[in-house]
Amino acid sequence: MKTKLLSTLLVSVLLFIPIVSFGQAPNLGVTSSFALFTGTGAFDNTGASYVTGDIGSNVSPITGFPDPGTVVGQTHSIDAVSAQGSIDVNVAYGDLSAISVFTVIGTTMGNGQVLSPGVYSTGGASTLNGNLTLDAGGNANALFIIKIGGALSTSTFSNVILTGSASLCNVY
Repeated sequence: MKTKLLSTLLVSVLLFIPIVSFGQAPNLGVTSSFALFTGTGAFDNTGASYVTGDIGSNVSPITGFPDPGTVVGQTHSIDAVSAQGSIDVNVAYGDLSAISVFTVIGTTMGNGQVLSPGVYSTGGASTLNGNLTLDAGGNANALFIIKIGGALSTSTFSNVILTGSASLCNVY
């Protein structure tokens, strides 16, 4: 009788507790509106890029925007906002660095690749070719963390596609 009661209680609890995601997005501070930001390296664009969101650099002038690239947002280069952004990025970087990697995906991303929520590592400098799809599987709170071990290059017409309720705010 006791076992049946405990089993019934366990099933009831499991059915009525909402699905919980134990991943937590880091606080990005002033950089939360940025699509692209660097606090330590060069910021160069050589192609017809289209970026929605702010861009910034705290260490070097930004080249390639507005020509040939287009930015729908603000540009911050070595100013008070980029100085604070550099501090905030370092804090977020520390938070993200402490998270364990679950999957190594190699240094070439895209080419029709589909990733589910999780923590990924490229293991070195990386290239995005073609389409990389991030599929949240219907969970709007799903987190995608991709740790790139060096510079990131993108080839022409590369895209990151969000599906299954994936949110840009949860991609790091």
